[in-house]
Amino acid sequence: APSVNEYRFCGMEETKEAEPEKPKVIQAPAVTDITNTSAVILFQTSMAAKARIMYSPTRRGLRRRRNRKSTRYVRTRASNDFAKTIKLVNLKPGRKYWYRIFVQGGERSKRKRSFTTLRN
Repeated sequence: APSVNEYRFCGMEETKEAEPEKPKVIQAPAVTDITNTSAVILFQTSMAAKARIMYSPTRRGLRRRRNRKSTRYVRTRASNDFAKTIKLVNLKPGRKYWYRIFVQGGERSKRKRSFTTLRN
C-alpha cells in the first residue's frame, strides 16, 4: 500500500473521518408546574434523541442505583425543536429532589440540578 507521503504526492491526502455528532442537552432544564407530589421538567436536545431523567431525594443518590428513580426514555423530535417535557409523579411533599438528564448514546447533563416539592 502507498505511504501517506505517496498519497499527498498524488493529491489524495489521507484524512480521518470526523466522528458523528452525539446528541446532548443544549437548553438548561427548567422545572415547572411543581405540586406537592409532582413536577414537570422541560429540556431540549441538540438533535433527535432518546432521553430520560434520573432523580433522587439526595444528591449522592443519583450515583446509587438503589437510591434513584428513573423515567422511561422519551424521544425528542425535530417537529418540537427537540424539546420535551417529562412529568415526575409520586413525589413526597416538601422534599428536595436532585435530577440529571441522560441522553441515550450521547452526553448526560453536566450539572445535577434540584427542585423542592410544595408542602401539603
